[in-house]
Amino acid sequence: HAMDACRLALDLAPENPLALAVRGYALSQVMGDQEGAQRDIDRALQLAPNEAHAWLYQSVWNTHIHRHAAAVTCALQARVLSPLDPHAYFLETVLASAYAANEQYEHAINSATASLRLDHAHPPSLRTLMLSQFESGDKEGARATMTQLLKASPGLTIQSYTSMGNADSPVRKRVVDVFRHLGLPDHA
Repeated sequence: HAMDACRLALDLAPENPLALAVRGYALSQVMGDQEGAQRDIDRALQLAPNEAHAWLYQSVWNTHIHRHAAAVTCALQARVLSPLDPHAYFLETVLASAYAANEQYEHAINSATASLRLDHAHPPSLRTLMLSQFESGDKEGARATMTQLLKASPGLTIQSYTSMGNADSPVRKRVVDVFRHLGLPDHA
């Protein structure tokens, strides 16, 4: 559905920076097409260097290609460009994920917590918080966060999680490892 919406938007306005950025995000996050994502996000930033969402999606793309420090820089740039963003919870989630990918766990926990203050049941924020707690040595905190995650996402399994996005994502693979350590079942 996301790709259909992007296709329609770009048919109407082929050089729309936000539509290009969103398609780049979908290509990276859902389709695993990192080359296509880079092309679209780079074009969006060329057309509109102050487009906060393009910087945010560039962060996601950088995480997927293992450029974790660049992912943090891009997410911070998005936050600077949109300090009062109505979707600040999502911005904080992407920043938390970039910090977690870069193994900056204290920052990741702070950003995930900031996101959860804005949307207390946001599954991606809960997953990033759980990952960061676990990898920083707070196993009990991670277990408590997984309990919150299971309330927000009843029926969650490793299979359902891996089927919802780019299976090659390095952060996604680390989350799967944490799920296994904490006893999440593979299948329903």
